[in-house]
Amino acid sequence: MTKSQLSFRLRQNAPQPMRKESRKEIHKKPIKTQVSKVETSNTGLLFPAGDTAFKTLLSARFCAAIWSHISDCDETFNYWEPMHYLVFGKGLQTWEYSPEYGLRSYFYLMVHAAPAWIYHKLLQPNPLLMFYFIRCLLGLICAIAEVYFYKATCKEFGVHIGRICLAFQLFSAGMFISSTAFLPSSFAMYTCAAACAAWWQQKFALAVFFIALGSLLGWPFAALLGVPIAFDMLLRKKLYADFAAWFLYPIYPLVCLCGAITVDVIQKLSFRVWSIFKKMPTGTHYLDKTIFVMIVTITVTSWLGVSRVFALYRNYHAPFDLMMELNRYPVEAKIPDKAQVNVCIGKDWYRYPSSFFLPNPNWNIRFIKSEFNGMLPAPYTGNENATTIIHPYFNDKNEEEPSLYFDLSKCHFLLDLDLGKETNLEPIYANKKDKWKVVKSYPFLNIEMSNKYFRAFYIPFLSDRYIVYGNFSLLQSTKLKIK
Repeated sequence: MTKSQLSFRLRQNAPQPMRKESRKEIHKKPIKTQVSKVETSNTGLLFPAGDTAFKTLLSARFCAAIWSHISDCDETFNYWEPMHYLVFGKGLQTWEYSPEYGLRSYFYLMVHAAPAWIYHKLLQPNPLLMFYFIRCLLGLICAIAEVYFYKATCKEFGVHIGRICLAFQLFSAGMFISSTAFLPSSFAMYTCAAACAAWWQQKFALAVFFIALGSLLGWPFAALLGVPIAFDMLLRKKLYADFAAWFLYPIYPLVCLCGAITVDVIQKLSFRVWSIFKKMPTGTHYLDKTIFVMIVTITVTSWLGVSRVFALYRNYHAPFDLMMELNRYPVEAKIPDKAQVNVCIGKDWYRYPSSFFLPNPNWNIRFIKSEFNGMLPAPYTGNENATTIIHPYFNDKNEEEPSLYFDLSKCHFLLDLDLGKETNLEPIYANKKDKWKVVKSYPFLNIEMSNKYFRAFYIPFLSDRYIVYGNFSLLQSTKLKIK
């Protein structure tokens, strides 16, 4: 290669001068750099990740689905019983669902009945399994809403408050009861938690959606929870950028959050007071010196929550245990599936968990006369249009309807609580051994004879000294044979 050729090759490979247009384009394009935002106050703190929090919450909610009892007969007769009718065509109806009064809507029930109906058609399970399937489904929805709430809390208030709030939610007796309750107010709790989480992340459309869903499908009063969100949407940009307001609503996730914030404030105040009397090294974080406040608070509240849950289970779970025993009994006693069986209940009618506990549709719940003289639920008529039929015996004055009582002599089984008191209408049936035999009996709290503190919280080795139990029994007739 000659010298002239080499010179030409070098000129050809040399970088070309940049055009003016290209230089202008580069100046117009901003340089994008990824900057990770890290809050210095959260650096070094240990807290559960989202998936860990979800698994923990889901485990707690499944425990509630299995071991929590029904604390209000409104849940049984206004929700579980009508849904039993929607799925199986059989159940108990209250006057509130009568077309004459129309105080309750079937839409909320149908949303829950849809997965139950699909489960029933696909697997034909025992109705008792369907009951717990719906409860576990409610627990799953609650856990999803709670973990969304937890993650938003960590972002809005810091991971320290978030982890305290999570601990409160896990061990709260209130959350244990309400998380799997088949009630519109519980559904509103899910949507409220989700709405607040969306609000804190400034996803206002999603927050409005959850508020609307909770108020239209669940509890109408949940619409009030949207007032601060609407106020924030209208005024936050006009007032100042980081506008925030905390309202203490009767909703358990927010109560847990308020408790967590209170603990954090106490820690900061304690650190401030401590720093006045003792000089702290530069850069000392308030959590380094006040972590014991969080540990003590979570330990005490968790112990109280678990103690309350144990007390509720020990004291009030007997109706569930008896009905599960009744559900198994036909197999053990070899009772024919087609046999028409009457299961009766008197003064304790409001403790009946639901028809999902009956072995099959040929078993019927019946009410016998007791000292109670108010309006009782009545069976849906065996008609496809049963929800549209107006019954003359329903009234909105809580007046007794004698036609709803069943003849005791036709009862095959009887559920009865013996607390040591009896009247002519409420005898102790277990003592009438010539007419009834005890199939199974479980202890049930005698409220009047028990100490109010020890019945509220279970304390090992001490509670049994101050608690008195009666016997909740499943009785079988010795006179009437099942055919």
